[in-house]
Amino acid sequence: MLRENTGTYGVVQTAQTAVATLAVHDIPHLEQLLSLKLDSSAHSPLRRLRDKTDVVELILRRKLPRNLAVAPAVRSLYLETWDALQAES
Repeated sequence: MLRENTGTYGVVQTAQTAVATLAVHDIPHLEQLLSLKLDSSAHSPLRRLRDKTDVVELILRRKLPRNLAVAPAVRSLYLETWDALQAES
């Protein structure tokens, strides 16, 4: 249903669209979607570069805090990404 309503094809593209839509409209569960993206990029770094890029873009555009409540399994990845972005600023 999500794919049909957003005009996307494939799981990855649909997830990216869902994350972007939720972020734009301040819909809850952004933390869970970021967690899914980070988990995906951790398990297949080369195939999921877009997932990591999506996380970076969300951190930057939404000015997400360092203490965002992402899943414990990907907490270190979120902090690593957040800290690296701050170091570049």
